[in-house]
Amino acid sequence: MKKQFEDILNRLGKEELAGWIRTWADKDELFRNYFIFRFNENTEKIDIEKYTRILGKELRATEDRYGFIDYYHSGDAVNEALQLLNDTENNFTTAGTAEIISLCFAVINVIAPALTNSDDSDGEISGAVEQAVELIARTSQEKELADDIKKELFELCLKYADSEGMDIDSWDLDMLKVAGQLISNQKDKGRLFSALDQKDKAASWHYTNERTAQIRKEVIERLDGKEAAGKYAESMLHLPEIRRQFVEKYIQEKNYSKAKELCEKGIIMDKKWAGIVNEWHEFLLRIAEKEKDISEIIRLATLLFLATFNSQRFYPVIKKYTPSGQWEQTVEFLIQQLKKKNSDDYITWVHIQEGMFDRLLSYVQAKPSPINIEHFEQYLKPLYPEELKNLYEKAIRIYALHASKRNAYAACCRLLRRMKKLGDKNRIEVLVNELTITYKSRPAFIDELKRV
Repeated sequence: MKKQFEDILNRLGKEELAGWIRTWADKDELFRNYFIFRFNENTEKIDIEKYTRILGKELRATEDRYGFIDYYHSGDAVNEALQLLNDTENNFTTAGTAEIISLCFAVINVIAPALTNSDDSDGEISGAVEQAVELIARTSQEKELADDIKKELFELCLKYADSEGMDIDSWDLDMLKVAGQLISNQKDKGRLFSALDQKDKAASWHYTNERTAQIRKEVIERLDGKEAAGKYAESMLHLPEIRRQFVEKYIQEKNYSKAKELCEKGIIMDKKWAGIVNEWHEFLLRIAEKEKDISEIIRLATLLFLATFNSQRFYPVIKKYTPSGQWEQTVEFLIQQLKKKNSDDYITWVHIQEGMFDRLLSYVQAKPSPINIEHFEQYLKPLYPEELKNLYEKAIRIYALHASKRNAYAACCRLLRRMKKLGDKNRIEVLVNELTITYKSRPAFIDELKRV
């Protein structure tokens, strides 16, 4: 079929092919607009409405009688939009600027509001909006925009930043960031800053405030200079992201006292956000290492390790700077502190790091769940094979007692196979025979046991 298509295409004359395209364009509005979009790179007029009509028809066709788009139709709702957006990305250098802008804002106009009344579990609807927003940003950065296009794009960004659904994934802030990159005068700066003020007032957490502050800072730097931008940033030190930038700057300049001062204030100001407080402690640890302050390094690394949130990386730091004669005592202290926090995962991790396999065995014996036995088998098997078999047998008996469905029987027999790999074939046979007799009224279980 592909060869036949190519043969026909090569045989057709220009006029004959053009006539067929005209006929098809009269019948199909999408095809006509897609043709214009694909080949007319000199279009200078932004026309959002023509794509809005097409995409709106497709979207409405997938709605139920209550206007809801269910999970099974979410892909169909944005199929045409995604095809157009993908083609735009593939032909970005030749696609007309106005056509790209028209399509992207039509996607936002039609699809973003639909997110509030649809099941977008697969993310196809939100993915279309995300792609449109990214294309707008790329167009503003990579295309050479005529003054009238630039002005209109600025207005569109301000307008659509407040569209329904645009607060999802902070697309409204992405729009305002593009607007900020287009500004060339103080009047537009004032309008943008007013829009950013509204976002700040509605913000429920600091991330929004950080984004708006960053947009303002970039605009001020471009229009008013670096000194003015620096003064503005200093006035926003209560925002963690701005504070981070200054801490990094002071560390690079080796102004450690100023960097530490900002971190200490950040710990107090951000005390309700444990993750951010840990970041300030990490900065202080970096500074302590640069200043070779051993006691402070140990204190901060210990504090961060005991935070028990992806903090194993601080354990080698504690070990590196703790005198060897004090290490055993330090390990016991860490284990005791972890016990107070009920951090079993970290306690067993320390046992493994320090080769405390007798304690690891005691832990598994106290909590002989199949998950624990399987997870720690690789560490216990070389030293405690018999104890490990006993643990498996205990878990198997408990599992069998409560199993009532085939998937549970299969899981029980999987434990039997793992136990079998530890050796002692006779023991396995005895256990299987015992289970077969005890649970003879469970044919599915007997069937699974035969496979062991």
